Amino acid sequence: VYHIPHLTDFSLSPDPEAIRRFQEILKAEQPSLVHLTNISNIEVVKICQATAPTFHSIYTHSIYCPGENKYSPVTRSVCTKPFGPLCIVSGLLTHCTSRRPHVLLKSYLRSLELLAHDRRLPLVIAPSRYVRDCLVQNGYPQQAVRVLLFFTSLPTLRGSADDQLIPVRRDILE
Repeated sequence: VYHIPHLTDFSLSPDPEAIRRFQEILKAEQPSLVHLTNISNIEVVKICQATAPTFHSIYTHSIYCPGENKYSPVTRSVCTKPFGPLCIVSGLLTHCTSRRPHVLLKSYLRSLELLAHDRRLPLVIAPSRYVRDCLVQNGYPQQAVRVLLFFTSLPTLRGSADDQLIPVRRDILE
């Protein structure tokens, strides 16, 4: 296990020391497969793709939403639009991302570049059908996106207080 501080932090400019250290580790380990987990640092994605076959598990909206949450606090609504130039206008009007124009523009450009690289991956894993649909809406090939739910259906769970069996509602898990 390696810990590289600031490697996956979102920043307007990647930490060159973290990138250098990451490249050293990849060179030493020579992985045959790379599994990215919700990485929004484009340099990390590029390095991994150049090193070995790579796939990505995406758990949040950070790849295709400059505000990273697909939600506007001003309108109190979920954004249903795909990523595109309107994200800049929407960001300025609804404050769904930074109010600072230079940060908004950098976030937009980061998402644009990430999508260009990520869409080429042979496999992308989403934790729900909703995230899968968002990925497909944003140009990911439908055949490349697979849903792997965080939870699995269990017949019963044990209660903590008196060890009673608690039935699990399957409709919630499906």
